[in-house]
Amino acid sequence: MAGAASRKPPARAILLSEQIQSEPLPLGGGFQRMARRRYQKPTPQKRGEWWTILVREDVAAVDGRRKRKVKRVNLGPITLTRAEAERLRDDYLVDINRSTTGIGGACLFRDFAKTYEDDMLPVLASTTRERSKSVLKNYLKPTLGGLMLREITLEPLQAYFSRLQKSGLAFESVDKIRDVLSAVLRTAVDYGRLSSNPMEKLRLRRRQIKRKPFLRAAQFYELLDKIAEPYGTMV
Repeated sequence: MAGAASRKPPARAILLSEQIQSEPLPLGGGFQRMARRRYQKPTPQKRGEWWTILVREDVAAVDGRRKRKVKRVNLGPITLTRAEAERLRDDYLVDINRSTTGIGGACLFRDFAKTYEDDMLPVLASTTRERSKSVLKNYLKPTLGGLMLREITLEPLQAYFSRLQKSGLAFESVDKIRDVLSAVLRTAVDYGRLSSNPMEKLRLRRRQIKRKPFLRAAQFYELLDKIAEPYGTMV
């Protein structure tokens, strides 16, 4: 009996268990083989002309599994004090250390856009649905598709929309692109992949409304006096 109780499970069962644990949620164990997420607070170091830190970030591989990469981040020039460099470090790491921006925020925009199309577009009116698909295909996926959700911050978005407005694209088209992107990122927040929607702080140049020409009262009567009869009486 003791020998039966201590008998090890078959090798095939062990392999299957490990395989399931390495699958992403909700199918598997949610990357249980990966190291636990750690709160990061690296000490800024001077490297050349910059204050820098080494940061571990989770990225999504092509097969959907999580990989942890280490990258060096420039915080600012060495003319800054250590205290200033530490504040810049804390600002940079605030989202990385927040639990809601783990593997969810590492999802590529083009992959989450597919989720948005499958989940949210069917509930929209047909005209809105087709217009949203067109905006995603022609504008957002080509520009943002290769970025992780957590990389889509206010700074690159503001630069992107500024370029759109300078390109001569109609205000209505730029406004529609903004609405679609905001809807996608708002859904990412609802799904727990982002902590906030950067589109909420985006600024666009106001639409220039062309004033229609009109006649003042004095101009109208002056014109009326110049109209020959019987047309003047008709006016």
